[in-house]
Amino acid sequence: MMLAIENLTAGYESGFCVHDINMHVQTGDILGIIGPNGAGKTTLLRALTRVIDPHGGRILLDGRELHSLPVKALARQVAVVSQTVPVGDMNVMDFVLLGRLPHYRTFQFSATCSDTDIAEWALALTGASGFRDRIMGELSGGERQLVLIARALAQKPRLLMLDEPIAHLDIGHQMDVLDLLRRLNHDMGLTIVMVLHDLNLAAEYCHTMALISNGRLHTIGRPDEVIRYDIIEAVYKTVVVVGKNPITSKPYILPVPDSQRVQVESGKGLGAGSW
Repeated sequence: MMLAIENLTAGYESGFCVHDINMHVQTGDILGIIGPNGAGKTTLLRALTRVIDPHGGRILLDGRELHSLPVKALARQVAVVSQTVPVGDMNVMDFVLLGRLPHYRTFQFSATCSDTDIAEWALALTGASGFRDRIMGELSGGERQLVLIARALAQKPRLLMLDEPIAHLDIGHQMDVLDLLRRLNHDMGLTIVMVLHDLNLAAEYCHTMALISNGRLHTIGRPDEVIRYDIIEAVYKTVVVVGKNPITSKPYILPVPDSQRVQVESGKGLGAGSW
């Protein structure tokens, strides 16, 4: 077990909190955190990445209290890809080299040849080498997302956390990012925790899914244990039909338009709700 969340309560001065969260992240797992808007997904991730402090409970990384670890030591193990990152006029290579800062020795003020080699490796791994000399502010959304992941990989982490890494991307770039994350997990054994809005893509790429509702953990398990029409309808307050992807057999959700809901709901007791 890499990460253990025990009775975690965390939140903001405004009053919103996630409450009594209990969950584990196994080494080598891809965990997707899902839930409606405002459910507490990002709040939970911010607690896991020490952006906000817990009000109660604890978070353990390899059995050690997360908030007791020195920042530099933590950054050598955990990398974070946030939704919004200020990039200014920095070029891509210099931006990725920022990922090497946790590994700088005392009185080291610039990147070594080894640091540069690792940054080049991260850019190549993410397919971003072609724009290493471009300015971050000039990149498209998909290109920038790959560079953000490259910077995180330059930290050489064991655990990668991402907050909605495919938000605002078209389907092609969404697949590029998620395929990359799957390769990193499979080839490097990288443990991944990410917040996702797209339930179908989450079910396709995640080993485990944690469904957050009203600040609490509603359900956690394999995609087929979480993506059930009764669970999704109860949490998202809409009518859906759940089936299987004909290629991968992973669960797949179809929302039902209002004009068809009476027909679908009338058959739910007879097993409709899946196909």
